[in-house]
Amino acid sequence: AFAFALHALACWAVVGLARQAGLGARGAAIAVLLFAAYPNVKMLAWPAAVGSPGRTAFELVALLFLLRRVAGGAARDGWIALAALALALGCHESAFLLPAIALAWIACVGTASLADGARRALASLRDPFVLAACALAAFHLVHLLFFRPGRVHGAKDLAALPANFVKAALALAPEALREIGVEGLRGNRGTVGIVAACIVLVVVAVVALLALRRGGLGRFAVVAIAIDLGLAVAGAGFVQRYACVASAFAALALA
Repeated sequence: AFAFALHALACWAVVGLARQAGLGARGAAIAVLLFAAYPNVKMLAWPAAVGSPGRTAFELVALLFLLRRVAGGAARDGWIALAALALALGCHESAFLLPAIALAWIACVGTASLADGARRALASLRDPFVLAACALAAFHLVHLLFFRPGRVHGAKDLAALPANFVKAALALAPEALREIGVEGLRGNRGTVGIVAACIVLVVVAVVALLALRRGGLGRFAVVAIAIDLGLAVAGAGFVQRYACVASAFAALALA
């Protein structure tokens, strides 16, 4: 029940982010329905992994209120963002990526060009709450790496990276495509399976490139998903519950 309550909070944050991006009521409803429909069952059904729904909910809340603050919100928005970030870090250390994701949003959503987005992102660093979020995330990362090294995963062996990359690249694809890609590249279906898997990966890459060219929420989603899933690929290995935050960004872009 606690995990589902956190997931409801995450859904509320997705609606808020959709409205922050300029989507109307219908777009916000589509975004939250897509987010709820992603295959996040393992996150919700595994009580020992309550950190995953906690990190997802509080990181999305922190992102929402930090963006409200940057858009001219009151100091209260900044304080809520910092409190939510602290809770997200307590749930899972990967929440230290939040400032980078927030800067990606500022640079991509509602900007006329990449140069304009870069200027907006740099200007946002003048806000004391954005700087505080960056400092909090950096302090937490240093604390984990140097004072609690047993608390985090080390870098994965190079031999494990290809399999992790494939699973992460297909994590948000429809189940049929994900199954073709993962099983094909495992060699379970011979040469035909490998060819089919490579075609699926090319399709995913083309979709990502088109989203980057389109700009706005599409560009943000590709950048943020790459940041979020890239950490799991390089560090922890990849399982489906690591894609929960990324699924929110994909839902927003699709909506």
